[in-house]
This record gives sequence, C-alpha cells and structure tokens, in this order.
Amino acid sequence: MNALAFGAWLKRRRRSLDLTQDELADRSGCSVETVRKLEAETLRPSKALAERLAEYLAIPAEQRDHFVRFARGQADAEQLPSSLPTVAPTPLPLPPPVRPTVTPPTPPTPLIGREQQTRDVCDLLQQPYLRLLTLTGVGGVGKTRLALQVAAALADDFPAGVYFVPLAAIHDANLVVSTIAQVLGVRENGAQPLADSLVGWLGDKQILLVLDNFEQVLDAASVVAHLVSQCPSLKVLVTSRARLHVQAEHQYRVPPLALPPLADEPQPILDYGLEVADYPAVQLFVQRARRVKPEFRLTEANQQAVAEICHRLDGLPLAIELAAARVHLLPPPALLQRLTPRLALLTGGPRDLPARQQTMRAAIDWSYDLLEAGEKQLYRRLAVFVEGFTLEAAAAVAGGFTLEAAAAVAGEEGTDQDRRLSILEGVSSLTDKSLVHQVETLDEEPRFSLLETVREYGLERLAESGELDLLRGRHADYCLHLAQAASPELWRTQQAIWFVRLEADHPNLREALHWLIERGEGEEGLKLAGALWRFWYIRGYFAEGRHWLELALSQQQTASAAVRALALYGVANLAFAQGDPPVVHRCLEESMALWKAAGDQEGLAASLHVLANMALNQGDYLKARDLEEEGLVIDRALNNSSGIARKLQCLGLALYRLGEYAAARAVLEESLVLLRSLGDRVTITYAQNFLALTLRAEGRYAEARALHESSLAIQEATGDQFGLPGTLHNLGIVIAMLGDLEEGERLCTDSLHLAQKLGKKRDTGLPSITLGYLTQRRGDRRAALSHFHRSLTMFAELDDRFESARSLAGLAGLLWSYGERDLSARQASAAEGLLERTRGRMEPRERADYESSVAPIRTAVSDRQLADAWATGRTWTLTEAAQTTLPLVQKLIDGPSQTRSPESETAGSAR
Repeated sequence: MNALAFGAWLKRRRRSLDLTQDELADRSGCSVETVRKLEAETLRPSKALAERLAEYLAIPAEQRDHFVRFARGQADAEQLPSSLPTVAPTPLPLPPPVRPTVTPPTPPTPLIGREQQTRDVCDLLQQPYLRLLTLTGVGGVGKTRLALQVAAALADDFPAGVYFVPLAAIHDANLVVSTIAQVLGVRENGAQPLADSLVGWLGDKQILLVLDNFEQVLDAASVVAHLVSQCPSLKVLVTSRARLHVQAEHQYRVPPLALPPLADEPQPILDYGLEVADYPAVQLFVQRARRVKPEFRLTEANQQAVAEICHRLDGLPLAIELAAARVHLLPPPALLQRLTPRLALLTGGPRDLPARQQTMRAAIDWSYDLLEAGEKQLYRRLAVFVEGFTLEAAAAVAGGFTLEAAAAVAGEEGTDQDRRLSILEGVSSLTDKSLVHQVETLDEEPRFSLLETVREYGLERLAESGELDLLRGRHADYCLHLAQAASPELWRTQQAIWFVRLEADHPNLREALHWLIERGEGEEGLKLAGALWRFWYIRGYFAEGRHWLELALSQQQTASAAVRALALYGVANLAFAQGDPPVVHRCLEESMALWKAAGDQEGLAASLHVLANMALNQGDYLKARDLEEEGLVIDRALNNSSGIARKLQCLGLALYRLGEYAAARAVLEESLVLLRSLGDRVTITYAQNFLALTLRAEGRYAEARALHESSLAIQEATGDQFGLPGTLHNLGIVIAMLGDLEEGERLCTDSLHLAQKLGKKRDTGLPSITLGYLTQRRGDRRAALSHFHRSLTMFAELDDRFESARSLAGLAGLLWSYGERDLSARQASAAEGLLERTRGRMEPRERADYESSVAPIRTAVSDRQLADAWATGRTWTLTEAAQTTLPLVQKLIDGPSQTRSPESETAGSAR
C-alpha cells in the first residue's frame, strides 16, 4: 500500500465526521500532536490507538481488524467500505492520560532508515507474553536512538508513563537500583531495601522502562529480572552490547543501516528501482553533512564516493555522522581517500575483538588523525570526564592549569591568558568536529560532553600516551577541590547553585571516588566523601553516600582524626535520614571521641545537634532540649553563628513540644536573625516553619500562614524538594483552621504524595494524621482508617511515641464507631500512657482532635471489662500497641464498609 494512504484517508474521514484534530484526539485518548503526526505521515499508530480510532471513526465491527492493519501499514484500504456512517458514536469517557515526571529525551533530528525496526520492536513490546526486550548490536549502531523512537511511538500504550534511565556512566552494578529509583522519583524509606521500594512503587502500573547502555552493569541483570517478575504490568526495553541472559529476556539485534550497492555490485531484487539517495545510510550522511555545510547536495559526481564511505563504515550511524561532519573540510572523494588506508588496516582484524573495535575504531581513528597535535592531546585528556565538564574543569584537568587560573577561563581574566584561550579554542574546535558536544543547561555555565564510544577511544589513546594516571590524578584533584569548595557554600546564599553544580558533576565525583579508593588513596577519598555528605543528604542519595563513606572508612584506618571524624559524622547524618539509630549512635560516638581528642569543639557541638534531632524524632523532648543547650554553650563560646542558628532551631521545636510557646518563639526568632545574616535560605524555611507552629499554637493563624507561604516561596525558588512536604502540610493545617477545609485537605494530600515520592517517613506520617481527622469529619471512615493506619505504621517504625500516640487516639475513636470497644479502650489508654512518658504537650488544635476521639471511651470505662482493657492498654509499649492494632485495622480497610454502631454491639464489646 502507499505509505501516504492512511494519513490522507484519516484526514478525509475526520472531516466527513465534522471533527477537529482536537476532538478526535480527545475521543481517542491521545494527544493532538499524535493526530497531527498521523495525518502528516510521520507516525504510525500503536495497535491500541488504532483500535480506539476504529471505534470513534465508526468503522463497522467486521472491518476493524482490517482497519487496524491498514493503519499500521500492514494492509491497504481496498477492503474498507466506500461509504461509512457520517455520525461517529458517542465516545466513552476516558481518564486524563497520566504522564511521567521524567520522559525520554527528545532527539534533535529525525530518525532515518529505522521504520521497519521501529515497527518490529513496537509489535514485540505489544505482545502480552513479552516483558523484557533487549536491543543488542555493536557500539554506534543506534540502539539508543531506536529505543527513543519506540518509546515515543508507544507513549499512548503506557498510561503510567515511559521512563528513560541512562546507565552509560554507571560502572558499579550496585548503583543500578538507585539510578532507576532516582529517575522514577522513588526514595529510600529506611525500612526496606530500595529494590523492594521500587517494586512497591511500580506495583501494577502500566510503565515502559528504558534502560540504556546496560553492558557495563550486566551483574545487575537479576535486578531487572526481579522487577519484571514482581510487577505484572511493567515492560522493560534494554539497550546493551551483550544479552542479559535472564529467563524473561527476548533479544532483538539492531542491524546497521541499509546500504546501496557499489558500482560493481548488482542491485538486490527487493531494492529494484531504488536510487542511491533512497538508502538510509546515504540519507543519514546527507542530512548530517548539511548541518555543517548547508549547500551540500548528493550529485552524480559524488554519490558513489558517499556510498562507498557508508560501506567502509559498515552502515554504523555514529561512524557515518563523524565522517559527514568533515564535509566542510573535505569533499566525499577526498574523505574516501583518507578513510581507505585506515579501514584496510583494521577490517578483518582478530575476530576475538569486539565488533565495535573492528569498525568504530576505524571511524574514530580517522577523525582523530585529522586533528592537530594540540587538539589530539586535549581530546585524549578530556576523555577522563564522565558525562560532561565545564570549561573550568577542562582547564584544570586537561590543560594543567592551577585551580585558581582554571577558575578564570570563562572570563579570560588573570595570568596565562594565551593558554586559557587555547582551551576555549580547543573545546570549540572539537565541538565543531563532532567529537565533543555541548550539553543544554539551566544556568549560564556551559557544559560539554563526549559520546561514550568516543570517550572510550580517547581513554585508550590516553593510556597509550602514558598520561592516564596523571590525568586521573588531576581529575580526582579537581573533584576534591570542587567538593571542598562547595561544602561550606551548601549552607550559604548560593546554595541552590552549588547543589545544581554538584548534581551535574555527580558522575565525575563518583569516578574520582572510585579511582582514589581503588588506588589506595584512602585519605583523599575520605576527604572527598566527607565533603559531599550534605549534598547526598539533601538530594536523597542516602544509601549511595553511606556506601562511599563506609567504603573509604574501612580502607583508611590511619587517616587524620579530623578527616575520619567528618566522614563518620556524614555517615551518622545519612543513617539518621534512613531511620537507622544504631548506626547513628555508633558513628557519632566514634566521631565525638576523635573530635574530643583533637580538641575540635565545633565538631563535638555538631554531633550533639544530631543526637538532639534523634531525641526529637523519638518524642524525648527533654533530652533534645538538654542536648541542644549543651551544644549551644560550645557554639556560643566559639562564636559559631551557623551552629548557634541550627541549634536554636532544634531547641525551639523541643520547647514548642514541651508547651513553652513563648520561650520557643524567642529562640526561633533569634535563629532566624542569624540565618538571614548567613544567607542559609534552606535552613531559614525550617526555622520559619517552626516559628509558625508556635504562632499556630497561640491561635495566631494569619501570621502562621504568612510564614509558611514565605517558606513555600523560598523552597520553590531554591528547588528544595526535601523540606517542601512539611511546609505544605503545615500550611494546609493553618488554612483548614482559618475555615477552608477543602483547600487544607488538598494541601495536606499534596504534602503526603510528595513525601511518599521522596521516601520521607516522618513527613508521610504527619499529614496522614491530619488527613485522618479531616476525612473522618466529612464522614469517610474508611479513608480515615487508612490514613491513621499509615501514620501509626510510619511512627512505630521511627519509634516516635508522641506522634504514635496521636495516631492511636485517632484509630481508637474510629474503632469505637465500628463496635471494637475492647481494643478501642486499650488503644486510647496506650495513647495516654505514651503521651505521659514523652512529657510532650499538644497544641490546642491537636488536643481538641485527641479529646474528640477518646472522650466517649473514657465515659465508658466504668464498665468492668472496659476498665480492665483500659488498665492493660496503659502498660503497652509502642511496639505492643502497633502490633495489636494494625492487623485489625487493615482488615477493616479491606473489608465491607458497613458500620457497627456502639449502641447495637454492646454484647460484643468485651471481645
């Protein structure tokens, strides 16, 4: 059939039904852009979309199978009726499509010559039996580009999204899980392995997961197999130079681009009538050549040279692109002449070499040989960078500048200007010649990168030059300099910029850590990891940060006390974020001993602050207060403004929970003055939120709302996702107290969802309590049960007795309404006992909710059986209360929603 037929047919049929493109898109559940592409012949519909189109274009039922094949290019239109109804059926309502937060990148140029492969892979992934498909082939054959095209074509088939996970920079198979989790937005919750969190998040969502460049992490194949086996609606598309060798895997070999026959070869029968210009390899060459030389045309004089170039490059897209980029210097016949000797030398080399080394090496050898001596050296040296570099980094590492001089590269200031300009010119030249490409960034600092295959070649050349160890050492030195320069800035005015910069260079930092530890440079590795702990903490890389710190600590027992103490302190903070108290206490105990021995009072005070936060999160407010006051004495003596501000903030929260609102307000206001002078905007938001709590407790809701809204604005400006859930929750409470219950519930729900995405247990539990009371107030008991069940689960795991007591009280009131009087009385009594042991006080709003839940139970304890239950519950530990309560609540959530009123269930109340 004619390739244009379906698009033209679709347009005519749509118009006959008097439908706009928007209306057809809405009816068939796809985007308007998809309809436009279908009618413009640039996209084939998926099978699912074609079936929906058949319904809404009023195709008779007996013709729909043929229509689907026609739409997908597998049949012609002859069997379709010439006359069709002119009124389309009323579409069934469709839910709005769910789009992922991270989608595959959009390539800058159209894919050439892969129509058949795209259809093949799409058809395979649409088969119900196929769950894991691996695209294999030599390096540079275009596996990634084909995967992106397939992902775009199947977007409508996966309502929960298509996610692209780049793995080219990952060499440690242990990091694959965390890399996938980062793309999906799944964060650690501290209580279960991250792989299990991934499985829980994926569940039965219809998702396509694209794992790109898997060959260097094949040991992680079992992780992919586990995800596929546990998540029934998940499909995984892998690109790799080698198979994964797991049971669920299906393999699809990506062939080179189709090549035209050479002048002395007969044309294949299937290609009869095609011209040289019709072959995909030649089309790709022409397209890329025109990017560097717009006037380039395929002519009778040059087409055979172009055809032979494509043959000599084995139809590999990357090799063709590298060759075509030289057209502005050399016409095709001259290019062919330069290629011939090198290809003749490498083609037919040892068969035990990887295919990429028999083909791609030829293309890159040729491109490398065209460089000037200085460009060759710069290219080799730039290969030490992983996933990109700045001009400053290029100057420091590849140019051998001092770090001070390298910092002036972009501005062309200071001494040694000629050498700095040579770096600028060299990177620019390599960019023009397609060996380096510029990476789009959100700020003004340009970044550059090498394609992975090109980088591997450069590393081999660097090793041949004898400079590999020298350059890796410079690279590690630069990464250490960057991390140490960033470390104090993460607490200051420019912290948002530094977080973004460290994120961009995270692959380089990993590479430097790996090299330093592998080389036995343990103390330098420990310095680097120690400088990065806050970056890992704020960005949620808890397990990875602990991995590097603990590995460096285990291999470097003789590091200086200051270096080791900082690394231990970093582990303690990351373990605190994961909810791992034993590790927190062990590391703090060792770091405090080292700091005491070294006379480092600031480090000692910092450790006391972490211990105080641990006490706060477990409801031991008196201990938290005492620890912070002890640390404050030290920091005030040192005139350490940053330490004072952070300790005042924590002290204010402890005083708030002890009911000392005026004292809490005073120390929090002092903290804010210091933080504003330091410019620590991230920490300012926490101090403002804590101050707003004291105002809320005093009934000053409008003032509290203004502080929360100010914090929200700062967090959005700085990109601080970590503190955002708490701000949304507290703002939701205040707005609800001001009378807008619907908006308050919406904000609390937003807070809950974000906290779950980030893996923050505490910030998941807190809005769950509030939502429990709000949903109960509007009569949705099952939702309230679910919220309180979640909050008790979270806080029992965190050993937070105060918040667990609030969760137990909410559940007690609900269970009373279900007729579970005996357990309800035990829960209410257990809550009372836990609250007394924490010595914490609820603010009036919390106390009102609490009393509304337990008041009817207190009234009924005169009943002898309930009195016994009350007495028993008061002796319960938090663990006993949670283990007794949660299973029954889960049964009520899962079971029928009928209510058993207390009045009608008196006989059963003593169970």
